Amino acid sequence: MNSYIKFFIIFLFVSCSTTQERSNCIVIDTQKSYPKIQLNIKDIANIEYIKLETDTNCIVNSRPMVYSENYLVLLRTDNGEIVFFDHQGKFQHKFSHKGNGPHEYLYITNLRMDEEKKEVYIHDSFKEKVFVYDLEGNYIREYSSHLIKFLYTWNPNEFITYNVNMDSNNTDEKPYYALISKENGSIEKLIDLPYTFIRAHDLSVKIKTPEGTLVYTDMHLPMVKCSDGYVLNDLSSDTIYKLFPDNKLDIFMVRTPSVSSTDNPTYLQYGGETNEYLFLRFVSINKEDEKNMFPSSYLVYNKNDKSISEYELVNEDYSDMEIKIESDLFNGDFYGYGLRRLHTDELLEALKKNELSGNLKKITMTLNEDDNDVIMVLKINQEKK
Repeated sequence: MNSYIKFFIIFLFVSCSTTQERSNCIVIDTQKSYPKIQLNIKDIANIEYIKLETDTNCIVNSRPMVYSENYLVLLRTDNGEIVFFDHQGKFQHKFSHKGNGPHEYLYITNLRMDEEKKEVYIHDSFKEKVFVYDLEGNYIREYSSHLIKFLYTWNPNEFITYNVNMDSNNTDEKPYYALISKENGSIEKLIDLPYTFIRAHDLSVKIKTPEGTLVYTDMHLPMVKCSDGYVLNDLSSDTIYKLFPDNKLDIFMVRTPSVSSTDNPTYLQYGGETNEYLFLRFVSINKEDEKNMFPSSYLVYNKNDKSISEYELVNEDYSDMEIKIESDLFNGDFYGYGLRRLHTDELLEALKKNELSGNLKKITMTLNEDDNDVIMVLKINQEKK
């Protein structure tokens, strides 16, 4: 047995054996082939379809950003409007402060909302600021965001952030997590994941052409809200951690082989979980294929029998719909709810092809081609069986 294999086995043993009791360490081999299974989405989540009200005041053309206790919030990417609907799809109000002037944002990198404080937080990575407005859009305050790339609500008074120097071509800087004040952005606690850092990894490819440099990217969320805290999924680490509400860090999963063992690793992404299943994604980089530069496979870990399978997820309401349980489906602070935008034109075409059934079919039969899209809400099953 060579020294590398010895080291890796020792690393896995030490990592898993030092894990605290509240979670078990799961080892995932990203190079194995796994059997394929089919799952029905209604077996893992309750599904609701929200038809958004349509008039000249509330035209939206982007995916939903926030699902809170009382609101469904969407963003108009063309003009920066933040549009509020209730859970029945009825328009409530909207505001926009997109611009380059004082108290204005150029680009919404992250959008968070605190209904109890009646505040909306807009993180603009171009201006490197967090702008705070009330729910009606009135300016309250702003503060520097500096190296923040992602931020989520940690508790009523703090955000959890992922910080990385995006302006540097140097991959020697280790990304880090932090808890910051929602009031003024001050760092309350640094969270340094305890892994040996070699270089920073991300899902981006730069290709030089005579016209300039093309940049291809794929989505990766380095932190995802779960039932008991946040999953911290830094691609540079072989270990995926959980951070609990008491600020304790715990090992959740370990991937093998190590990301540092090859020049082109297969990365492991946490997608989300239910009472029975843990959803994962394997993704790698193929610079030679512009049409499929980030080849992926989607897997499910069965918590009961510990098996791992590739999965196909079917929705009997929409027979031709392709859906995966990925972290960006749950890209919000309201745990357990996933949101997906169903385009009106695609729904009308599916209706013609007789691909719809149930309540989604009924809703689509009332749509006109200029109507707002339908929002699919997934409430993940969490009760133990």
